[in-house]
Amino acid sequence: MLWDLGANVGVLSSVASEKGMRAVSFDIDPAAVERNYMEYVRRGETNILPLVLDLTNPSSSIGWENKERISVFERGPAYMVLALVHRLAIFKNLPFNELVSTLGTICNWVAVEFVPKSDSQVERLPSTRDDIFPDYTH
Repeated sequence: MLWDLGANVGVLSSVASEKGMRAVSFDIDPAAVERNYMEYVRRGETNILPLVLDLTNPSSSIGWENKERISVFERGPAYMVLALVHRLAIFKNLPFNELVSTLGTICNWVAVEFVPKSDSQVERLPSTRDDIFPDYTH
């Protein structure tokens, strides 16, 4: 089982599926998840489940004694997590090292796509405030 966090339209989830893995393709953007889902339906895909998830406010355990539905992190461990973390580190102010450490608790392997601050898309994220992320380096 692969968890693709920050999957957008699920390109990496598709690669995993082609290799025979099952994948949960998470993203915070409902429109991206919908496009992801519609593409999988068009291709007759059965190994991928696209879901909306805000990793900074994940689904918690709910129901009687919090046992009817377990939290998203309790649904693991995933064999591997692919994570695109620049938005979490910069836009949501999560310390990079802490973020990676937390991801390591829900899987056996973590692959982090590191997008440097010099990337044009990353440069736009904190455009309304000072750069307070000195530890976000490779």
